[in-house]
Amino acid sequence: SDIIGRLLFPMSYFFPGFTLSAGVTGYLYGKFLYTNGKVEVSKKFLLKLILCVIIVTLVVNVGLNTIWVMLTTDKVWRVILPIRFLKHAVMMPVEVVVMYDLTSKLQSSINRYKGIMDNDLFEEC
Repeated sequence: SDIIGRLLFPMSYFFPGFTLSAGVTGYLYGKFLYTNGKVEVSKKFLLKLILCVIIVTLVVNVGLNTIWVMLTTDKVWRVILPIRFLKHAVMMPVEVVVMYDLTSKLQSSINRYKGIMDNDLFEEC
């Protein structure tokens, strides 16, 4: 959306670092949570979800995004890092609960969509 927004509205500000962060976040969640072609909600899934949220929070949200904010606003990391760390530490349990709840409710739909895509129904088009 960052790139499309920049193309449609060239007056807006665009910084590719945040686009990179969004891509890394999506890659990490996909790598951690999508295994064997299915999403299976279990204790193992919950542990992988917790680990993934911790890694995304520390590496992307607190790490990369803090660097991007420093580069774009000229703020000192010692000033913004404690506030960002506290915010993300509070949000981590919320993210885990919301993602686990949504995944458990949408598990059958996710796996059914994967089955449709595997059957090559769109190959005839």
